[in-house]
Amino acid sequence: MKFVRIPFLLLPLLAFSATKPEFEAATIKASAPQVGHSHGPSSAASGGPGTADPALYRCTGCNLAFLISQAYELRKYQFPGQSALPDQGFDVMARVPAGATHQQFQAMLQGLLQERFGLAGHFEQKPVQGYELVVGKNGPNLKESKGPVATAEAAPHKENSAGDWHALTDPSRTLPTQGVMVFMGQGKYRGDFQTMADLATMISNQLSKPVDDRTGLTGHYDLTLNWTDDGSHNAGHQTSFGGFEGHGDHGGEAAASGPTLMGALQAQLGLRLEAKKATANIFVVDHVEKLPAAN
Repeated sequence: MKFVRIPFLLLPLLAFSATKPEFEAATIKASAPQVGHSHGPSSAASGGPGTADPALYRCTGCNLAFLISQAYELRKYQFPGQSALPDQGFDVMARVPAGATHQQFQAMLQGLLQERFGLAGHFEQKPVQGYELVVGKNGPNLKESKGPVATAEAAPHKENSAGDWHALTDPSRTLPTQGVMVFMGQGKYRGDFQTMADLATMISNQLSKPVDDRTGLTGHYDLTLNWTDDGSHNAGHQTSFGGFEGHGDHGGEAAASGPTLMGALQAQLGLRLEAKKATANIFVVDHVEKLPAAN
């Protein structure tokens, strides 16, 4: 048997790589009640690797479904059981070790949920209805982007930000940031410097089904899309490019007439969805506590 001598200086590095990534420090506390806010908890997440503040991750008003989705990078169709989880919001603050990668950050957040909430879960492969995003018969109707937009986290990623929903019903106001908003049966999406993969992710979250980009378009585009939503698809995950998704109360006022999301894609962007069978990696929660262990 041939032995290979490992230089002594490499041993600490090998030992470090085998260590499970952990936050340097982390606190979790219940969010303060939102007085006068009738549309569910409001969530905002910022910081971590790849952001303007890589050393400090914050998540304000985030419920378990949101935190689990971030930890495992789940699209909505991958987490059908999230509606059964408690809707209690939590404020999370965690200090990230210098030089941590995005993958290591995910492992840290997963470990934090396992340690503090006793989270246990697994993935299951299941057949689902999916779609392919393709170019329509008359070609795409897309606006080429002039360049990336500065997104230095001046506004954190948000969900259910009720104060911004008026932009959908008041033509004099514009969306304050990129993302999706659904309110009173109206849906609006705006994204600058977006790829077709970004658009496919947004559609996937809205329809709760896997959507793959098969357009063959490799550029970046400034996109705006308006449609009528009947409330059957409940938005609730941030998009891959940041920004936010909100979901308003569909009761009371009738939804405005207009194209469905699929119809709007074809009429406004020159794209369409083709149905296909797919296999999804579904996340199943085996156990989770309603409240975290003490800090």
